[in-house]
Amino acid sequence: MSDPEHLAILRQGVQAWNHWRQQAQPLVFWRPSPLYGQGPDLSGADLREADLAGINLDYTNLRGANLSEANLKGASLLLADLRNVNLQRANLCRARVTADLRSADLREALLAGADLRGSWLDASIRLEGVLLQDAEHGSARLAGLDWSQVKLAAIDWEQVTILGDEELLFAPSQPGDEPSALNKRLEEYERLWQYESAIRSYESLSQALQEQGLPAPATRFRERARLLRQHPEYRELRQHHRKERSLRAALDTAIALLRWGSLPGGLALASWGLALVLWQPWPGLVPLLLGMLVFVSSLFSQLRERKPAFPPSLVLEQVLATTGLVASIALFVLGPLLLVARKAGAAVSLLLSLFGGSLYLVSIFSLRSEQGSSIFARFSVISLLPLCILLLPGLLCIVGPPSSRPAMIFESLILLLLASSTFLIGRAQ
Repeated sequence: MSDPEHLAILRQGVQAWNHWRQQAQPLVFWRPSPLYGQGPDLSGADLREADLAGINLDYTNLRGANLSEANLKGASLLLADLRNVNLQRANLCRARVTADLRSADLREALLAGADLRGSWLDASIRLEGVLLQDAEHGSARLAGLDWSQVKLAAIDWEQVTILGDEELLFAPSQPGDEPSALNKRLEEYERLWQYESAIRSYESLSQALQEQGLPAPATRFRERARLLRQHPEYRELRQHHRKERSLRAALDTAIALLRWGSLPGGLALASWGLALVLWQPWPGLVPLLLGMLVFVSSLFSQLRERKPAFPPSLVLEQVLATTGLVASIALFVLGPLLLVARKAGAAVSLLLSLFGGSLYLVSIFSLRSEQGSSIFARFSVISLLPLCILLLPGLLCIVGPPSSRPAMIFESLILLLLASSTFLIGRAQ
């Protein structure tokens, strides 16, 4: 049953009702919700032949109400509960009826120019003799409707020559000031959305008509959708949107790579600078300090984000694994160079190689275990790193002193073992 207070206010007239809605809704019953009918309660009310033109019935519970022959022209019924409501011969021209219409009786109702987008329909809705288009109010907007359960044969589709979704595209625009660049871009996006909404409404209605054995109107609406797709303005908007989307995707990818790649990039630069410092202090000091600065600033920005792109635990694990990977590569390179330059003995070179190999194996296994890793998604490339570094000891075996050849051969065996082990780890996972 309806709320007596709400019904009494409604009987004072549309102006009093709308004023009460505007004043009372933040205080009394306004409950924003995706559910239908969460506002005033007029369920079961007898409102036959009532003049409710321009009334605000958003979120109103009208379940089971009798609104036959009522004048609801230009009314707003956003998210209203209209289940089992009687709307026979009601005037809903240019009304906003985004509502729950299951089991509603709309026989001979006037829906010309009405906005029905997103309404909830079912098999028990009555649509016999409904008027969807006339010369004065235009055609109803039907985008986003699920026609699968509706008996479309009850509607005279010969009267519908165009849908309101397409009429909106070619309606005369209101004169106004010259739009700014931002407003112009927003207008282009809205224009593209209107085209696609009209195309989808035609295609969904055409498919439903075809499935229910009504090929003539289905073919006509399918042709309307095809003509809209071939419209020069739509094709130009689509092409412009694709270019912007491609540029935006490329920019987002570059930013993501720069943010996430700065961690291992800084480590790689620092390790290269450290290798140079061992030979020539001053030239290697610049990349060492620069790499450490990039690494620390990137790590700090990742951990300071309110909503980081990666969880802090994952960031730290990836940093540790990447540190081990970069350090192992540096040790692989430094060991043979130290031996050839007679800066260290063969035992030191072999220890460096073994330590670098163990770091490499642990790091590559840790990186493979992380499912969310984005840098090392292609693990086969990492598995080839020992083979690539193998060229260095192989070359030094040829051109280096004879005393370094046993150590070089042993390090080559270590690198081959690492490459094969990382490959086997990748196959096992």
